[in-house]
Amino acid sequence: MAAPVVTLRVGGRGCTPAWLGEFGTANAAADLYSTTPGSQGQWFTDLENFVQSSYNRTATNDPGVALTSIQWTYWAINANDSGNAILGSDWASLANPDKIFTHLCSIERRSA
Repeated sequence: MAAPVVTLRVGGRGCTPAWLGEFGTANAAADLYSTTPGSQGQWFTDLENFVQSSYNRTATNDPGVALTSIQWTYWAINANDSGNAILGSDWASLANPDKIFTHLCSIERRSA
């Protein structure tokens, strides 16, 4: 399977492929929802909005550059990284279902 690619057109001067790989945040509520400038929550929300803008641009999430269909990967899935992981310590449950169902599922798209 080929790596997913983002096409960015900046200033009308051609296209540049890019791939958003291995972003993530911790599992505490503040790491998902804080709006304090410079916080994990603010960073994670901005990243979500950036990805979402490639599928459905709105005034709220417009990054100011033309981009389409961003593909991404999340770090970390493994339970060994308990502070950031998708999986719980038993490797069968989710460490924070809210992070998955509210945040990551909202930006997941099927590859073309």
